[in-house]
Amino acid sequence: MPNSHLHEPSKYNIGVSLSGGGAKSIAHIGVLQALLENKIEISNIIGTSGGAIIAALYASGLPFDRMIEFVKKGKILSIFKPSFPFTGLSSLAYLEELFVEFKIPNQLEHFNIPFSVGATDLISGKHILFNKGDAYPLIMASCAVPVIFKPIPYDTYLLVDGGVMDNLPIGSLSSSCNYTVGVNVMPSTPQKQDAVDELTEIAFRSANLAMSQLSELHTKEFDLMIRVASAKNISPLAFKEYDSLIEIGYNDASSLLSAIKALPKSR
Repeated sequence: MPNSHLHEPSKYNIGVSLSGGGAKSIAHIGVLQALLENKIEISNIIGTSGGAIIAALYASGLPFDRMIEFVKKGKILSIFKPSFPFTGLSSLAYLEELFVEFKIPNQLEHFNIPFSVGATDLISGKHILFNKGDAYPLIMASCAVPVIFKPIPYDTYLLVDGGVMDNLPIGSLSSSCNYTVGVNVMPSTPQKQDAVDELTEIAFRSANLAMSQLSELHTKEFDLMIRVASAKNISPLAFKEYDSLIEIGYNDASSLLSAIKALPKSR
């Protein structure tokens, strides 16, 4: 698997949307590796919740070995560790420190390829895709699962997890790209009872069930859907399972590469 990417022009002009899914979002790294190993370059990317973090790393041009190093950092666990009682996440410092350390742009307009972040505005009750503005607070807002994390004020908005209303948005990809690919790391699958005994597991599972159903509604909007179903037995809080998740994402995407390669160069 390759360790770097240069964002060379793609013959396919493909737009990709990465879903949320807690720790399972790490599987997106494997999906992206599989695509680029087969010279399928992404021209435009959207990220929601945990998918927004991975999309940001990719859109910044970060080499894959550095992307993996990012998710291995111990502090990333603190980003998703809620405080109790439910006062929410107290600071963006951990995520901001990681982004600064890995030289991720702090403005959405400054990424190497077009990059959009999905979030839900509690005030208007609408899902919003941001392609301009401050990247760090918007990405954190996209990850702010309601009740577990407190909303993020931004401009005139009060933002929470983008997956609340659309966990796999297609946005302008259909009009700006020749082909669109959705990557869903949270397809709805049964879970063992002991996998949802903890309070945080119950909250994540409840939210993810709704997000999964919303994602499935968008299936027909994309030219191709990659469902990372092999991660079904991994908890959305299992951030230490990064090696397994990356491998699962790579293998599940690889099984669909023939469908992508069969696409004509333009249409």
